[in-house]
Amino acid sequence: MDFFERLMSQSPDSLSHRIVRIMVEGPKPVVQAVEGAALGAGLAYALAGDYTVAASNARLAGSQVLRGLCPDSGLYYVVTARCGPGRARELLLSGRTFTVEEAERYGLVHEVVEPGRALEAAIKAAERFAAVPPLAYALTKSAMTHSYQTLESCFRAEQDYQPVVGLSKDHKESVAAFLEKRKPTYTGE
Repeated sequence: MDFFERLMSQSPDSLSHRIVRIMVEGPKPVVQAVEGAALGAGLAYALAGDYTVAASNARLAGSQVLRGLCPDSGLYYVVTARCGPGRARELLLSGRTFTVEEAERYGLVHEVVEPGRALEAAIKAAERFAAVPPLAYALTKSAMTHSYQTLESCFRAEQDYQPVVGLSKDHKESVAAFLEKRKPTYTGE
């Protein structure tokens, strides 16, 4: 049973929680394209992956507080992880709608494109991520999700993961391709 099957079958969380958990913790690249509005839980989905492309006219808000609710769908985590606690407090406690230009400045959005072009740009970004060795990608993503809070947890992740990827077939392929001046072919092994 792979990561996604285990997560979907064992998690007692809501479907929304499971989706965000897959996006944040899953071993595969997740690239989002935002056209139109990403409000409330939609903002969590727009930010929970690895790379977000947004149309310049998109509207974003963690607006639950304005409706007498608390943010949900992992919004506390994803907004804070992307832009830091100070800015996250301002955005989530005010519930205000903010522009894509602000989102890019705050570190919430990676790329701003013309309306109607977000999906195309997201596919190009996904192709870049897909070219990375899968095992190294998965372990790096895991370390960044679980080990960024302290320097010691970061060092521990490095000690745990570097031997695994250093002995992988993908690393050997990368070295061989470099020496042979060719493009590597990764298998995730």
